[in-house]
Amino acid sequence: MTPPTVDVHAHVLLPDVESLVAGLPGHAEAKEVDARRNGPAALAVNGPMVRARVPRMTDVALRLASMDAQGVDVQLVSPSPSHYHYWADEATAEKVYRLANEATAAHCASAGPLAGRCAAHAPDTMVPPSTSLDRAGRG
Repeated sequence: MTPPTVDVHAHVLLPDVESLVAGLPGHAEAKEVDARRNGPAALAVNGPMVRARVPRMTDVALRLASMDAQGVDVQLVSPSPSHYHYWADEATAEKVYRLANEATAAHCASAGPLAGRCAAHAPDTMVPPSTSLDRAGRG
């Protein structure tokens, strides 16, 4: 038996998370800092690259077709780093990571195991993996 091919670094884009934080104090400032830190040259390259990949990062059927085409059996999917929102206060961060966990679980419902999520800057609020683990695999 051949061991499965596992992609251990895949992201999902979660529009609901961005809707949650849009317009909150600190969000626009954080986006400006990101743009300055990345610089115009990187944004010119990364913008079109990410836009071209949005369908595979939001549509499960396209993700699975892409995995099949690449011979990938299992993918470990996590929210895009663009959803981390380190600028958020603890209450907002908890809403963000809970929504990110729920949205990631919904995205991956038929595609493999899930784990818990927490805001990296508020680790005491972590959802233990055992409370959100879904053992249904792609069989």
